[in-house]
Amino acid sequence: MKVLKTIGLAMAGLIFLIVIISFFLPGSYHVERTIIVQTDASLPFTLTKDFREWDKWLPWHKLDTTMAKTYSEEQGVEGSWYTWNSQNPEAGKGKVTILKLVENEYIENEMAFDGMGTTIATFTFEPAEGGTKVLWALDGNGKGMPWYWLIPSKYFNLMMDRMVGKDFEKGLAKLKEVCETMPKPEQVAGFDIEERVMESVKLAGIREKIKTADMNSNLFGKWFGQVSQEMQKQKLIPNGAPRTIYYQYGSKQVEVEAAIPVAEIGHSKEVVKFHEMPGMNVLVVKYYGDYNKVESVYIAAYDYIKAKGKASTGAPMEIYITDPGMEKDTAKWLTEIVFPLD
Repeated sequence: MKVLKTIGLAMAGLIFLIVIISFFLPGSYHVERTIIVQTDASLPFTLTKDFREWDKWLPWHKLDTTMAKTYSEEQGVEGSWYTWNSQNPEAGKGKVTILKLVENEYIENEMAFDGMGTTIATFTFEPAEGGTKVLWALDGNGKGMPWYWLIPSKYFNLMMDRMVGKDFEKGLAKLKEVCETMPKPEQVAGFDIEERVMESVKLAGIREKIKTADMNSNLFGKWFGQVSQEMQKQKLIPNGAPRTIYYQYGSKQVEVEAAIPVAEIGHSKEVVKFHEMPGMNVLVVKYYGDYNKVESVYIAAYDYIKAKGKASTGAPMEIYITDPGMEKDTAKWLTEIVFPLD
């Protein structure tokens, strides 16, 4: 009995000591690694902002190549997300959401691990000699973690750099390899292009026929404001970047819609209507610059499509990836000009 009592007291003392020591340990951790990629920032930025591209370079996806993954309808914008669910306990399950995105400069993701709280992962892209410096960082402080993990997490904080750092190095090395061996994208009017499958998207928008001369950014700003107000009234969540869709375009009159993607179809009103745009094959021109200087891009894109033996008779659209309210330099405004392919 005396032996058991002694062991019990020793265990209690050890637990007490572990708890006391934990008060003096760091309550957060920071891990970061960098690499130089010998391309401009647009390529590594694209491969990190679009979660569908993570299979090409993220080492944790290799832990279980059959894990279930789901993606938000629109990728590469603030609010985009993906979830994973693996039977492999090393991979587990969780969700990643883009919180902040500055085109070709910065990405901030929230990573939520099932039952284990959240962390913040960031990617920073800076010009460097020979290409682009990519910095991948991870920061955590026990937010959302179950109470019984708070003390053990203090000890894990001391080991996070060793535990995660090597995977960061592997991931960045693979990202560098993919970027530097990837064929350079074709261009139209000096801007990168790509063909892709655009998934169906639910939209809230205002569609009207107006005089071509009356079409300007102030009008579209007013329409987007009205759409946002109606979404708020119906408690609908935005699910992508705002866009304008040009159903008819003439020298005197244009039929155009200013629309915002939504997670769910709402109730159409007199002005704001809800509908679902079907999925389609598209050509996307990644245009940087002032909204009022896109005419030459349209002409060049239609010439390119014709030269490829294809046709585009559907309604083109402009998806405004960069928020002008957040970025004042028009040269950094990214607009995806989308041409449906027949």
